[in-house]
Parts: sequence; C-alpha cells; structure tokens
Amino acid sequence: MKYLLTGFWVLSFTIYADSTVEDKLKLNGGIDIEYYHGKNFAGEYSSDIIASEITLGATYSINSITSAEVEVIYEEPGNVSVDKGIIKLENEDKNLYLVTGHKIIDFGTYESNFISDSLPLTIGETHESVLEIGTRLNNFSLNGYTYEGDKKLNKQNSLVRDFGLNAGFNFGNDNFTAMVKIGYISDFGDLATIEDALATSYNKEVDGFAYSAKLDLNKIQFIAEYLQSSSFHNDDLVFKDRGAKISTYQLELSLKQDIMSKSFTFMSGYQGSKEAVAITLPKSKFLVGISSEIAEGTSVTAEYSKGKDYAMSDGGTGNNDQTITLALVAGF
Repeated sequence: MKYLLTGFWVLSFTIYADSTVEDKLKLNGGIDIEYYHGKNFAGEYSSDIIASEITLGATYSINSITSAEVEVIYEEPGNVSVDKGIIKLENEDKNLYLVTGHKIIDFGTYESNFISDSLPLTIGETHESVLEIGTRLNNFSLNGYTYEGDKKLNKQNSLVRDFGLNAGFNFGNDNFTAMVKIGYISDFGDLATIEDALATSYNKEVDGFAYSAKLDLNKIQFIAEYLQSSSFHNDDLVFKDRGAKISTYQLELSLKQDIMSKSFTFMSGYQGSKEAVAITLPKSKFLVGISSEIAEGTSVTAEYSKGKDYAMSDGGTGNNDQTITLALVAGF
C-alpha cells in the first residue's frame, strides 16, 4: 500500500509542476470486492469477503509516436505486483507498432461477462518481458512476439528463443460485429498454470494454439474460445500413463435488457477441459449470472457456478463443486 501512496504523491506533484501533463496522461483503475460461498471437490465449504482485485494504471503520451504504460495490481491475499510496464512505438497512421516491456503475452483473448476466471484464462494469462511487433490493416491484424521463458528444457542455455504469432479479423455492419483470432505459441509449457506444474527443467517443448471468436448481434453476445497443446513428455505432465495433451474451452451467451430504466446483462456459460487433471482444472463447469450497472462506472454481479471433477479412474475425485459469488465493481 505504501508504494501505491508514493505513486499517487509523485503523480500529484508532476501534474502540479507541468500543466501539459493533463493532456498527455490517462489514468485508469478499478476495485473488485467479492463475497463468495461454495463447496470444493473435497466437499469442504468456505466463504469470504475479499478485495479480489485492485488496479491502478497510467498511460503517458511522450510524443507523437512514443507512449509508456504502467499498471499496478493488488490481489488477495495481499499480493502487489506490476501487471504491466511497457514502452510503445507507433507510427502516425496507427497501423504499425512495436511494444517492449513486461505484460501479459498476447495468446488468447479471455473475454467474459462473468466474475470468475474462465478455464482458458486460468491456463493462459501469463506475464513475460517481451518484444512484440504488430500491424493493423483495415479489419485485419497480425503480430508476433518473443521472450525468454522462466523454465528451460533440460540442458538448455538461457536464450531468447520462445515466440508467438497471432492473426485476427474484425468485420460487421450496423446490425452486428464479429471477431475471430488465431494464436500460436512455441511452448505451451510457458503458460502460467502449466509452468507451475512443471519441474524447474523439463524434457519437451510443446506447441500451443488458441482459437477465439466473438459475435455481437444487437443485444445478444456470443463468445467462444479454445486452447490446445500438443502432447507433453510423459515425465513432464501425464494423463493415464502417457503425455497429456491439454485443452480447455469456453462457450458463453449473454443478453442485455433494459428493465425499469436500468441495463441488465443475463449470462450463461459452459466451460471444460481435457487431460488437464495434472493442473487441477475441472472436467466441466456450468455458469449462470446477472449483472447490472447501478451507476456510471459501478456494477453489481451475481453468479452461480457448478463444476464436475475428472473421474477417479482419470486421477480426479469424480465429485462436483459449486460456488455463489456476489461482486461490486467500480472502475474509471
């Protein structure tokens, strides 16, 4: 907390010292307070009130082509970290850019209207120091990035050799908008949840692919995402006595509706995984929820989820879990 207060003091001093900063500086942030009550696969009940996430970010336009962006995040139970710290160079036509620094790697999209993390997000959200180059041409986007993964193949030297590629396409008209994206990463084992399950050094790099789509049709929104790896070495991650071939997916349908001058969003979703028992993901998960913006920048959300673990023959418990979550979120 003292670092956040120090940052605010420095920021206040800068704005006072230079009146032009106000035109170049953009601040953003949010606070997510949640209450949950649930039962895990072991049949144990728990509940809590948590500050699930507190973020504070700033983007500063240094000149016509250069900007810097920093975001600090606090997550229960008391972890403060720099979520993003990047320098971005962008041509004046905004169709070619270079980004370098610490950020979430661009693998998957992880969009959702729910409070809880989707299963693709649980696997895929990964922070690295990267060098990324991209272009935007009309409705088409293409980018590539490289970084050095935290864990290494056996006997591998510390070299920048990991990379990813993405291609995306946006299209639509006055009645609908749609997005599709395909992503590739050279080592699926670098993804955060996978990396935590691997030993310090491992035996085989595995390719990974991400497929994402979103359709907005008037008040209806559909989201789909699928992440998949090739087969791991059976000494790294195993499923039924062989190398696991991990995949996870998300399907989500939401409807926006005005009721008594308030905007409500009704959500339903289904998520699942395959051969992911080694990283403790559920086999499947069903969710329903409702969210409403009660004031500008302020929303409340209620969510219910029920998960199914892998069968005992696959290394799981075969049990169900369930969670009810209420959230109050304020952002700017």
